[in-house]
Amino acid sequence: MDKSEFTYHVGCHDDYKHGNLSSKRLKDFFKIEQTSMFVETGTYRGDGIKWATTQPNFEKIISTEIHKPNFLHSIDRFKRIGSIDYDMFHKIFIELKDTVDFLTKRVPEIKQPTLFFLDAHGGSGDFGENSNH
Repeated sequence: MDKSEFTYHVGCHDDYKHGNLSSKRLKDFFKIEQTSMFVETGTYRGDGIKWATTQPNFEKIISTEIHKPNFLHSIDRFKRIGSIDYDMFHKIFIELKDTVDFLTKRVPEIKQPTLFFLDAHGGSGDFGENSNH
């Protein structure tokens, strides 16, 4: 494996809360400041994106959500940010798309160091589902 490419799995145990990206001490695991892109699957209500906006190194933040009500909520949430911070708003991209379709489209386009937060899952009425996957 090329030393410039690596994967580190952050489990949901000990002091980590499931689904709460901000509680994961990512800087303890790798040099996040050298990562210029954030890609998330499972936008839900936009908290992962919100966390990513607090990191000064992310030049582009991309997320996908399959559940239309959550997608629309997140779009509305970040439109409000756009009215305050034009630069921040223009680096956030949210798609209404299944995770597999999203990653199939996006991964080949990525050419820079990227943090992938793969958090898409089903389980309740608040999450979308795709019986094909």
